[in-house]
Amino acid sequence: MMAELESHAWSVAEIDSIPVWDLANIGVGVRNVVLRDADGRFVGRPDTYSPAGLAWEVDSVRHHSEATDFARTLERNVRYLAVGITVLQTLPRRLRSEPEAVAAELRAAYRRACANPPPTIHIDTR
Repeated sequence: MMAELESHAWSVAEIDSIPVWDLANIGVGVRNVVLRDADGRFVGRPDTYSPAGLAWEVDSVRHHSEATDFARTLERNVRYLAVGITVLQTLPRRLRSEPEAVAAELRAAYRRACANPPPTIHIDTR
């Protein structure tokens, strides 16, 4: 449990995402850091971020299906894309039921991110 607490995971789903990220074998990811664009504007706070330019969001239906929540999710994804970050969304239930498939999706998204120029962002770990 100490490793999960030190991982900066904020939810059970984020804790469940840790072994799936490791299974994908795509390097180090940082959790729940603030990303800012070159002008210092807030871009997002991904559940996990790879410096290659991949934001992984574990988005539950419960927290993203109401009209205002859904709109915020779309706006977040647009901000990621506007600065050149590849974003992958995963439903929490798939972390336990389909970890290999999710890991394959992470690898594909990571390859896509690596094929693009690195985004010009600042990672704020505070």
